[in-house]
Amino acid sequence: MPKSTNRPRLPDDLVTTLAAAKDRWKSFEDWVSVKLNMKKTKASGGYLSNGDARNDDRMLECKWSDNTGPVILRRSVWEKARNQAFRQLRKPVLAMANPNEGYVVFWIKRDVSTGSKATLTLSDNLESKIGSDIVKVISLDKLSKLSIDGD
Repeated sequence: MPKSTNRPRLPDDLVTTLAAAKDRWKSFEDWVSVKLNMKKTKASGGYLSNGDARNDDRMLECKWSDNTGPVILRRSVWEKARNQAFRQLRKPVLAMANPNEGYVVFWIKRDVSTGSKATLTLSDNLESKIGSDIVKVISLDKLSKLSIDGD
């Protein structure tokens, strides 16, 4: 009998969208940008892009993996997204998912007073630290049920 996990599943409408998609990562970006009321950037997916989507005060970077297992945010990935957002005078938002689960990471504030973390295994409704930043993590399942308006 397989082990039961309490990890949140992907929302049904996203699962349906991904099942019909040729490029899952692109469909994932589209879905998240709509949920966060952001406009996709022209160079989405480009090496030196300005994020995958943005609005007046936030920049979204999306990361899709076809691997299953825990979704792990590495400091180098977070810092690249954060630095891109800060250069644009925007707050960073990072969405990460695989075929089983997904999360959105919202930047809250810098915290250089304590040590930094190199990795963060994402889980629902977690406020934690990655690098020298305090972040809030929300599952895509919860995000699909929320109305996002600013913070």
